[in-house]
Amino acid sequence: LFADDDFGAQEKLDGKRIVLVLEKSGKIYGVNRTSLKCGIPATFEKAVQSLADSCREFFQTTIESLQIDGEAIGEDFAAFDLLELNGEDFRRQPFAKRWERLNRIVNAGGTASKIPHLLCVGLEKGERNKKELFEQLKNRNAEGIVFKKLNAGYEAGRPASGGTQLKFKFCAEATCQVAGQNGAKRSIGLQVFDPQGNLLDIGNCTIPANFSIPPIGSMVEIRYLYAYPNGSLYQPVYKGERSDKQTPDFYQSLKFKAEAAQTS
Repeated sequence: LFADDDFGAQEKLDGKRIVLVLEKSGKIYGVNRTSLKCGIPATFEKAVQSLADSCREFFQTTIESLQIDGEAIGEDFAAFDLLELNGEDFRRQPFAKRWERLNRIVNAGGTASKIPHLLCVGLEKGERNKKELFEQLKNRNAEGIVFKKLNAGYEAGRPASGGTQLKFKFCAEATCQVAGQNGAKRSIGLQVFDPQGNLLDIGNCTIPANFSIPPIGSMVEIRYLYAYPNGSLYQPVYKGERSDKQTPDFYQSLKFKAEAAQTS
């Protein structure tokens, strides 16, 4: 993938996937991975309004409608793909062209006029640049890296394995169901589905003080280093509830410790 010029590379972000929509009516909202409208921070609305002002100033272009794919990270929106602009559908255009147009409008005036709470995720091409990005992300303990086929059209949802987007995570993540609560220790029990679709316990996870303890039966996102076969997650870190998912992941989709998996 580093040597393949058909693929570019972007940082894999640690956020919540959202398509940010601006309608001709002026209404601004988000659409989650299940294609349902969802609430967004007020900073996102201000960012879209600032983007429209920026394009009017630098390109003498009025943005009437817009759809941008990206991730919500707190009060910031990290955009990585342009789907629609003023009624024009970009989904069938090559990803490289969609990103170039996105980067152009988001960074219209350069760094001096950076739009608060809105950024365009960079795209690296060429073997050297992709390798440098990989090392930079790994050194700062980033979520991971995504290799994207530059001439591919847009695919909604999560692309199939071996498709146009290939993700490499430095740490693994899993959606788990909350099996129980331990209020004194601020921890929760975690479950995933076994191959037969039954719930399987995979250990506990501490809830940071800045999070509320999620209710039993809810879906939560957990980052971890690896899983022990027939055991629990190693170094689990709570990331938050997953309102966009209704079921946990399957046990066989977990990332297992290599040497333990070989001897099991």
